Amino acid sequence: MSVAIWPDHSPRRRISSSSVVTLVPMKIMPLAAAVLLTATTVTTPAQADPVPDLHPCATATKRCDGKLSVPLNWDDPNSERIEVAFAWLPAKKAERTIFAHLGGPTQSLESLPGVEQVLGPLLERSNLLVMDIRGFGKSTILNCDYLKMGDLESIKRCAAELGPRAAHFSSSQTADDLNAIRTALGIDKLHLFGNSYGTFIGQTFAARHPKTVSAMLLDSMGVIGKGGYFYHQHRPRLKNLEVVCDRSRACRDLPSTPVATWTRTLDRLRAKPDPELPVKVFAHVGLQASHSVVAKEVNAAATAYLAGDLAPLRRLGKEVGSPDWKPEEDLPDRTAELAYNCADVEMPFDRSAPVEERKRQFARYHAKERPSQPYERSEYPFVGREEACVYWPQAANRPPAPPELPHPDVPVMSINGEFDFHAPDVVRAAIKRYPRGTFRPVPAAWHAMGFTPEPTGSCVRAAMQKFLSKPTHPAPEARCTAETYKAIGAYPRALRDITPARASGLTGRERTLVAAALATAEDAVARRNPHAHFGHQSLKDSTGLRGGTMTFGKDTIELDRFATWTVSRSRARSASERRPRPI
Repeated sequence: MSVAIWPDHSPRRRISSSSVVTLVPMKIMPLAAAVLLTATTVTTPAQADPVPDLHPCATATKRCDGKLSVPLNWDDPNSERIEVAFAWLPAKKAERTIFAHLGGPTQSLESLPGVEQVLGPLLERSNLLVMDIRGFGKSTILNCDYLKMGDLESIKRCAAELGPRAAHFSSSQTADDLNAIRTALGIDKLHLFGNSYGTFIGQTFAARHPKTVSAMLLDSMGVIGKGGYFYHQHRPRLKNLEVVCDRSRACRDLPSTPVATWTRTLDRLRAKPDPELPVKVFAHVGLQASHSVVAKEVNAAATAYLAGDLAPLRRLGKEVGSPDWKPEEDLPDRTAELAYNCADVEMPFDRSAPVEERKRQFARYHAKERPSQPYERSEYPFVGREEACVYWPQAANRPPAPPELPHPDVPVMSINGEFDFHAPDVVRAAIKRYPRGTFRPVPAAWHAMGFTPEPTGSCVRAAMQKFLSKPTHPAPEARCTAETYKAIGAYPRALRDITPARASGLTGRERTLVAAALATAEDAVARRNPHAHFGHQSLKDSTGLRGGTMTFGKDTIELDRFATWTVSRSRARSASERRPRPI
């Protein structure tokens, strides 16, 4: 059953808090039989008064899609009206209602298959509510077609055209939108499930409407700072490379620490630019510690590069991706995403200050703190997002989760990867603010735990579903891990550098050739590890470090220009007269 709401399409029309919004269930009754709903305005973060009449979707027995007309600014009941779209999926014998948002921020109605993948059999006894937050999808959108994140002139132009209106596309306004939908559907309380940015939207709702929350599941928790804004200042987090290295004796035996090695590598690339290895290729190397091939090889590859062996790091750079790739320009809804970031995230400037003063504060902060070090500002992409917000319209004094509001006293489970945007100690401190909060880290994992490759993903989802089915404190254990590798220490350049394999009945040379063949195969197979970087997962072919090629099929890997060896009880015999090229 599809239900549409007849909106007021005139942005200039003024209404009072007692005005009526006409709801027209387009497919179940004629226009003349419209349902009337009295609009209630929320002017503070406090709980909204209930609306006596329900939305037609409230009585649906199968999926019902609807829209609700809400004020652009909940602090001003006479502001422009906009629409928020939602999908309501009732269960036959519902024991709870789950609101889910998979982050971005971006549209959500199209992501329902992802929600169903994470929640699985839990949906048999759970109502599900999903909404396209304002600015995205089927809700009123916010968009400048020409906007490019790397182009400040396009950002300034868009900000000037949208004006103060753009500042109201934020998580604080979205939280009040969600509460209006909850009230219109007659829902008492919600289990909140958020992934990535969705965790911040969930926490914002919980801060502003705590009495309507029964539990929270935060997958890759976004941390709220002291001022009530999202603490989301991206740092390179090169310390992750040291965590990986500490777990491997071979890596620990390298001559320098990973941070020192990588800092020297950056200095080398700046002083002597390598056309095959631009600095920006590895701008995210700290966050890529969860990607098995990068984490396994990068410390040894950087060490080799500084020693004059350029091949390992060059190959890794080619596989990880091009520095010219600009995801900010390729994804839809970029304008609305920028609006949320600028409204929700802690910024190194005073939001109420004029643009010129914001520019000065931004420049002083980066000159003093150097948050992107050892990268320069121009080398580290996340700096561009903060700088864009210097020019963006700001709504002063409306933090998403005002610090004076108490955290809800309900079971809260945060499950984050060890190498997520926030370090485990930061998340552990943040979850303690919730009286019944539990933090469950996943070793060696990165972000969006519910979508982690198998078998880690199944383990994580089982813990999530167990918590949502019966929220408890402490939350269920999540004995999951994504650690599927050990960091290597060195790359052999010739057969004499290879440690012979342990085998009886073989000569020393034969054991060396066996070790070379096995290492070659392992090098290729590692690039199909499900936890590998997406650049590796999409590889169709790559090169051996000392020559030869790897060709990847659906279920096969073909190695060219390598010897094939068979091993009997007494000896190893080459199936090719070509000398194997060790990796």
